[in-house]
Amino acid sequence: MSINTQVVEAVTSRAATDGDFRRRLMKNPNSAIAEVTGRAIPASVKLQVLERAPGFDAAILLPEFVDADAELSAEELETVAGGVAAWCDKVCISQGTNITFAE
Repeated sequence: MSINTQVVEAVTSRAATDGDFRRRLMKNPNSAIAEVTGRAIPASVKLQVLERAPGFDAAILLPEFVDADAELSAEELETVAGGVAAWCDKVCISQGTNITFAE
């Protein structure tokens, strides 16, 4: 299990039982996650926390729409070629549950 999976589990477990933390997490995820981990997430990283609506068994997070006919930007080409975002000095995964922390 990676530290990122451990962080997600810690945050979601706390949010499931601590209403005040859950509200802070919904309002300011970077700050709330830093509260749990003791490590800052760069302000340039924009996180969105979603609540599963009652009555549903699962939620599916769709990636951004990609026009198959459009050309990639220089930044997108760099990412595809194995580059990383400027704020990322650790392993970065653009989709999924991984979160990269600033040291």
